[in-house]
Amino acid sequence: MAEWKKGVSVVGLVLIIVAVISWLVAWGMGGRGEPEWVEEERANRDIVMVDENDIDTVVTKTAGEWAELGQKGGKHKNPDTGQYSMISAAKCVYCETYIPYPQMTRDDLKGLSGQARNEKLKELDRTKFDMVCPKCQQRNPFNVPEP
Repeated sequence: MAEWKKGVSVVGLVLIIVAVISWLVAWGMGGRGEPEWVEEERANRDIVMVDENDIDTVVTKTAGEWAELGQKGGKHKNPDTGQYSMISAAKCVYCETYIPYPQMTRDDLKGLSGQARNEKLKELDRTKFDMVCPKCQQRNPFNVPEP
């Protein structure tokens, strides 16, 4: 009788393991990637950029449209001038004007890990904190906590 219970326990355990593995393969580890709607949502999301040479030039396009225009060195192509001078923008919390948003490219963080990477990211936070809005002249226009 003990042999029988032991056999049933082993079979039950094997079935549970097979079910868990099947579930993992079907819902996340199967290499299917993201669902199509996630990619579509990303491509249709509006992104606001300003021209680094003229911050009064503010352009809103979908991520897909910006991708079609192309980019070089972390800057997107200005649809009016053809120059690669469009950079990410965010609203100043004081005057609500879109202004350039300081950021780092992958190249800035390339080869950095651990403490060196954290220091570089702190440096970016310090830049955002110390920044002055070019329109209203208020300090810390993105309301970043002091690093």
